[in-house]
Amino acid sequence: MTQKRDSVVGLIRANLATRTVIVLLLGLLGSATLGLLAASSTGTTQALYIAVATSLVANTAFAVSQVLVTDPAKDQLLKATISEVIHDGREDFARLIAGAIEIDSVVAQATAEVIDLRDSSSSEFYPDKIYLQSRGPDLDFNEDLRRSLNSSRRYTFKGVTGRYAAARLMRLGAKCKEVHLIVSHPSYPDAFKSRVNHLMSYSEDESLNLEALRKRLIDEIYQAVVGAQLSVERFESLTIDFTTETQINRLEIFDQHVYKTLFHEEGDKGIQYPRTLRYLQDSVPYEEALSEAGRVRLNSRYAIELTDVKSDDELIQHIRNLGFENFGEEGLKSLRARFQSNADSFLDAVSR
Repeated sequence: MTQKRDSVVGLIRANLATRTVIVLLLGLLGSATLGLLAASSTGTTQALYIAVATSLVANTAFAVSQVLVTDPAKDQLLKATISEVIHDGREDFARLIAGAIEIDSVVAQATAEVIDLRDSSSSEFYPDKIYLQSRGPDLDFNEDLRRSLNSSRRYTFKGVTGRYAAARLMRLGAKCKEVHLIVSHPSYPDAFKSRVNHLMSYSEDESLNLEALRKRLIDEIYQAVVGAQLSVERFESLTIDFTTETQINRLEIFDQHVYKTLFHEEGDKGIQYPRTLRYLQDSVPYEEALSEAGRVRLNSRYAIELTDVKSDDELIQHIRNLGFENFGEEGLKSLRARFQSNADSFLDAVSR
């Protein structure tokens, strides 16, 4: 930096020296010209030329001497001025660098906080796995659901019929002890009308009609009741709650996960299985699912504690209480046969 400063001073000094030489030469040239004019003149004119030439020589000599005398002082002044400018520039640059480092540190800290917030909130609000819509059973979904069921002590199902849930109970491991099934009340069509509309919208079977779909869903609800009763000895508690509220999406809650199947989403014709989202136990949707299931159970229209049902007659009476008039032993046998056939087909289709 000192070398650069000396170079600048030298450049300025050379500039001043060049100008001094030019002034000296012009002064001498002017004086010589006036001397020649004075030599060719006489009288007053000659005296005037001599006076002007003498004055010009004197002024030139004075100017040159002043430059020679003040040049060291100018040199010191220039050096001091340039040094001050360089010093101030260094301080400004240092402050700028320090500010940039500080800003970079703040940005890095903020970025880290955003990443931490994203990572922490990703499990709180977002699913840890998504199963896409499909025309047939999703084997990955069913395998993950089976693992969740076999590793959980509690299982809560909230949906329209519960027929598939009852089928899964038939092949359940010994760990699960408490099962709650929440299904639509078969005597209240509004409780499952959304599922009827869903089936009408996405079915490729043009022969289907609303009344046929209602009857099918009602039959599947009763199948779930008799099917769950077949597995009752596996559990410490197995209850079925019947709600009159409109059932839209399906919830399946385990100790570590909740699976939310989105029947409200639109899809193409032939889409039998909607998209499903899986959330972890420490997520907000998991807590919301528990809260919703608890609220619906508390406000259910009718409930059956299957672990307290000791005979077919008691089961038949419960089904009659649900609105299936004139239901008897033959009807029970027929329901069990249909359930068993459908359950075997379903479990074979979703098994690997």
